[in-house]
Amino acid sequence: MTALNKQALIAKIKKQAESFDTVVLKEDEANALLDELEAKDATIDTQQQEIRTLLNALEQATDKRNYDIAGQKQLIGWRASDYTDETSDPELAKNWAAAIGVLPIFEGDVNTKLSTAGIGVKGE
Repeated sequence: MTALNKQALIAKIKKQAESFDTVVLKEDEANALLDELEAKDATIDTQQQEIRTLLNALEQATDKRNYDIAGQKQLIGWRASDYTDETSDPELAKNWAAAIGVLPIFEGDVNTKLSTAGIGVKGE
């Protein structure tokens, strides 16, 4: 059904609905509307299946990412690039970055005085 035919049929239905309780359609008009509805239903079914597939892939990727991260060392802080200071405060590290540069400190670093408790986040 073309867009023009659809618009004409919609106009016809609206006009009939204004004057009558029921709408009368020719068989070919009703069949065309049913075909449109079935096509849209098929499209929705296809899109829902694609969404399910993408969600499953995302879940698997998230599981894999979480597994990969478990083996990585945790970031516990930052040190000034001249090795004079260390902090676990991200705001302080941002201030240093503008002036002298900042290097990350990961758990297991033998050259740090920071504990391996991790980076403090407000609310924790």
